[in-house]
Amino acid sequence: TRLCVLSAPPGFGKTTAVVDWLQVSGRSAAWLSLDEGDNDPGRFVPYLAAAILGAAGAPDGLARFEATNPLDVVAGLVALLEEPDAPHVVVLDDLHLIRDVGVLSIVESLVTYLPEDYMLVIITREDPPLRLSRLRAAGELLELRAEQPSFTEQEADRFFRGRMPLALSPAAVSPPPPPPHGWPPALPPPPPPP
Repeated sequence: TRLCVLSAPPGFGKTTAVVDWLQVSGRSAAWLSLDEGDNDPGRFVPYLAAAILGAAGAPDGLARFEATNPLDVVAGLVALLEEPDAPHVVVLDDLHLIRDVGVLSIVESLVTYLPEDYMLVIITREDPPLRLSRLRAAGELLELRAEQPSFTEQEADRFFRGRMPLALSPAAVSPPPPPPHGWPPALPPPPPPP
């Protein structure tokens, strides 16, 4: 999978899910939390390069990264990822704040030219304005949306029985009405046994 998009409203546990996955998988990651100021390629690119270099243990290498045209920018970012200690996952958190066509073009190109066995993870509150159909058709896109990772009653039952050696009634593991929103980290714990 070249690109993973986690798209859900606030409070669904998107960031927690990615942090947990990175810890369990043992993969190194360059993490960039975006804000509205990153709608400028002149700011976005050095911050992304600094995140990649920082994750690779070379935070002072930013001085050698100088690129002005978009193709050179992407080539420079890909070259950073090809360094021996570079992270194999790049996370862009809060991509929904990015509207600048230039920044979005850089993100799209980065996905296209990522080295083999690398992944870009996008955390967002809405679908990113990127052309994803080619990746979807090639099976290189993993999409997780608000409605997908929700537990059914049977899955909640298996989750709690697997984590706690308790004999729980079906009522204890069924979600209260209305069903809670969010992904497994947001599922409430069962009530204590009587």
